[in-house]
Amino acid sequence: MPPSAVKPNEHELAAWAGAPLETREAQRQAARRLHRAGVEEALLSLGGEGLIWVSRRGEWLAEPPRVSVVNTVGAGDTLVAGMLHGILADQPPAQVLRFATALAADAVRHVGVGRPGAADFSELLQQTRVQRLDETTHAGESA
Repeated sequence: MPPSAVKPNEHELAAWAGAPLETREAQRQAARRLHRAGVEEALLSLGGEGLIWVSRRGEWLAEPPRVSVVNTVGAGDTLVAGMLHGILADQPPAQVLRFATALAADAVRHVGVGRPGAADFSELLQQTRVQRLDETTHAGESA
């Protein structure tokens, strides 16, 4: 049985897919293939370039705000925790992805995990860009 969720980076997913993922479309196709292989939540980490999320909720892209990177340790775990929080709270996908991506952006600015209570966290949320990649629309979902 496949895992419920995975968050490979583009190099890890390329190794699984057996081909380099040199374009955004190739990355999206590989994440889609991972989802079709039975992974409910396929999250492709693109580092500072963002995240592709493929799930039953659709296909999404998040682009984080540009921040000064101090330490990337724990940023992926922070992102996953933010995603899990939103999914378990049954929040709309765009809201889940925006929060998790902004939280990870905060995490790289210092040593430690993201701080949703950071004084400028609302600015990070506003600067995080989320867009729907697939054509399907679902009631109540917006970017």
